[in-house]
Amino acid sequence: MKNIKSKNIIYFLFYFLFCLSGMLTILFIKDIDTKINIMGVYVALHIAASVFALYKINKCFICYAIFFILFVYLFHTGQIILHTFFRDYDYYYDLYELYGAERYYDSVMYSLMIISGIVMGMLLTNVYKSKTLRIDIIDSFFKKDMFAYDTKKFKRIGYFIIITTLPVHLKILLQQLALVQAGNYLDSFRVDVTGITATYTEFLLVGITLVMLAYRENKFKLTLTYVIAVLYFGFNMVTGGRGRSVIKIIMFTIIYFKLGKISLGKLILFAVLGYMGIMCLAIIAYVRGNGLITPESISEGAGNIESPLLKMLEEFGGSLYTVILTKAQIPKYFPYKYGTTYLSALVSLFPTVNDFMREAYDWSLYYNEYAVTSMGGSVIAEIYANFGYWGVFPAMLMGYFINNISNKFDMFFTEQKYTKTVFFILFFTGAMWWIRDSVSTVIRTPLWGMMYLWILFKVYDRMFGKKRRKRIKEV
Repeated sequence: MKNIKSKNIIYFLFYFLFCLSGMLTILFIKDIDTKINIMGVYVALHIAASVFALYKINKCFICYAIFFILFVYLFHTGQIILHTFFRDYDYYYDLYELYGAERYYDSVMYSLMIISGIVMGMLLTNVYKSKTLRIDIIDSFFKKDMFAYDTKKFKRIGYFIIITTLPVHLKILLQQLALVQAGNYLDSFRVDVTGITATYTEFLLVGITLVMLAYRENKFKLTLTYVIAVLYFGFNMVTGGRGRSVIKIIMFTIIYFKLGKISLGKLILFAVLGYMGIMCLAIIAYVRGNGLITPESISEGAGNIESPLLKMLEEFGGSLYTVILTKAQIPKYFPYKYGTTYLSALVSLFPTVNDFMREAYDWSLYYNEYAVTSMGGSVIAEIYANFGYWGVFPAMLMGYFINNISNKFDMFFTEQKYTKTVFFILFFTGAMWWIRDSVSTVIRTPLWGMMYLWILFKVYDRMFGKKRRKRIKEV
């Protein structure tokens, strides 16, 4: 019992009782409309309670775990906040009207149950006084000279990755943009991006991260790199796809704040870029729902949007549709997966170089049997497809896993282990994108990214490492 942190167990119990009492109160209400209205208030309180509890145990607001859980809320409960607090809001895509009060309520309630499980798992991470989990083989691996932090090495490898991946990234972006301008945003999915190409373009994130870390002592160049990266991935959203770009921007923001003290200048920059980002997201949402992307349509969108923040809640909150559809299909038409999709996701380790591998990858997706165009994934729908209402227990395991990732991420910066940050950055990003995809996104790109980066570090060490070590000996 000496190893238990008494304060953290109190936060865990407080959160557990809050979730249990709130959900039971809503369950005992008979009128469905009253249920939904009260649930909207409860969601707002639920968000506050989750952030407060995670802050108290992690001792940090700008941390991976809090951003992760806020994204889960945004994608699954955004619209119910609108229904409760902004009843006169003019929807373009209203899940409540499209699918009815009962299905809407049932999906939001299930989402809250799973979110509660995830947060409780996160809280359990820091209940015991234990040393940060270390894997000796990984630690010994990164102690090699070739992985030592060096600004010149990080800068050279970073710029090499950017120079080699950016043209491919831009080519795909321009192809998608051309199709969107000729039709609508759904046409962007017609661009044939194979598994290898899609994975390769994700390495651009690694290159930018390397350059940011190389400039950690040069605040002007660090800020310039951060702003350019945010603007570039912000521009990527004009094709209508926003999720991946937003998550990359969030990761760059966390890194930017971790590389120095939180100052007034940083907060002002974050506020300006944040407002611009929310405004752009709202305009893109308006334009993609109303036709072609032209200067006139963008101008019209900017003029017709009364509140960018509310538009963002509607758009991202529409991802609850995946949960609604999954609950309608399973188990009525298709059986529960019982965890098999998590195991079959290992097939994503292999590149989809032909039709057979592409079909094998598609088969591993939990929604393969009932997917519709541009449906998108959902970590909550995936849990339901596998475990139904027992999913709260796997959700706790997931939360434990995610908060360990968050602690590792913070530890890398605290201990200045920047090489580990770079090697695992795609893993951190993949876990964040899991919210809107499936577990396979945490497997393929991070593994191939680590292998590619290892090759680049090895080649660099062969080319420049001996000279550097010789200079050190001479000194």
